Amino acid sequence: MKDNWRSALVDSQVTMEIAAKVLTNSSMRIVLVVDKHDCLLGTVTDGDIRRALMGGMSMKTAVDEIMQKSPITVNSGDDRKTVLQLMRQNDILQVPVLDDRQKVVGLEVMQGFVF
Repeated sequence: MKDNWRSALVDSQVTMEIAAKVLTNSSMRIVLVVDKHDCLLGTVTDGDIRRALMGGMSMKTAVDEIMQKSPITVNSGDDRKTVLQLMRQNDILQVPVLDDRQKVVGLEVMQGFVF
């Protein structure tokens, strides 16, 4: 699990512009949209921002308008084999790790797995 995943957390009212900067600065390739208790509300990737722009939205649009509201997640107790299998099955490179209250407690990234 990546150690610096907290740099990918944003509030639901930040703009796409801010989210794009977080994507660039964090190198996580995903932004985790959370509430004030760090509970996951959704995710945003560069692809989501690109599609929003192509659809005529402004970089001033809040991320809660473009986020994936039902992202694939794993539980904090899931073993790495299960996480890797889920990522491969769904062709995803990152997956948020949640506790039983839906609070983000980590981020698994495909690069973190040793083959």
